[in-house]
Amino acid sequence: SLFPTLLTYPVFEVKNIPGKWQREGMCTLSLALCAVEEAFHDAGLQDDLSGLRVGVCLGTTVASQLNDIEFYSTYRGTGTAAMDSVDRFLKGNLAEGVARTMKVRGPAVTVVNACSSGADAIGVALSWLKNGVCDIAIAGGADELNLVPLCGFGSLGIVSDSLCSPFDRDRKGLNLGEGAGVLILETKAASRKRGIEPLLYLSGYGLAADAYHLTAPRPDGTGLEAALRRALAEANISPQDICFVNAHGTATRDNDKVEGTVLARIFGPGIKFFSTKG
Repeated sequence: SLFPTLLTYPVFEVKNIPGKWQREGMCTLSLALCAVEEAFHDAGLQDDLSGLRVGVCLGTTVASQLNDIEFYSTYRGTGTAAMDSVDRFLKGNLAEGVARTMKVRGPAVTVVNACSSGADAIGVALSWLKNGVCDIAIAGGADELNLVPLCGFGSLGIVSDSLCSPFDRDRKGLNLGEGAGVLILETKAASRKRGIEPLLYLSGYGLAADAYHLTAPRPDGTGLEAALRRALAEANISPQDICFVNAHGTATRDNDKVEGTVLARIFGPGIKFFSTKG
């Protein structure tokens, strides 16, 4: 196990990170670099990106702030602590760490917005491309398993003691884990210049905040509905054009109830949807 704990919830750990991407004390950055390497290979990108305007936008929750309990404990107990942790926090900034490693010179932004961090990062990267800020964007998210979120989600009573079952009538909550996922986004002009046929097109993105509660969704789902309708509008498509939705699906009582209701309201009761968490 990565750390000792009395909590018995099932979790998903990454046991082996390739040596060339291991960064001591910066597990989230290490995970992100592994995913970036895979994404580069899949997209046919070379290591030398000097002739391209490449941006990096990555989402996270734990990296750079929650992954050194010893530092906070020492500081609270003694009033002082070694600055090694602070230096590691700064170097572990996800987007800047990837940009530095891959030697890219475009914008670099790290998004920290809980569960939607990675999706928001992809949306920000899309706006860069649409507004001519860069030609290619490295976008996605990464997070490491850590005692702080494990205890935090546990205190909220939303971590399941069995495997996560989104939208199940007997659902009991989510499972925590770690990993990274990265997309290479580029303009049509950039892909043509590289002679690459895109695997998919990112058509639209929507963002909304209902300002209802720190962790719970608004019961009527107006925030989620606003985000979905904005994404549809930007993509210039209608709900009838959608045949499948990859949902958030945390397997918590509140989220799945609200999400299922909103999806049925927008797309109709027959819409097929699924959560990756399940």
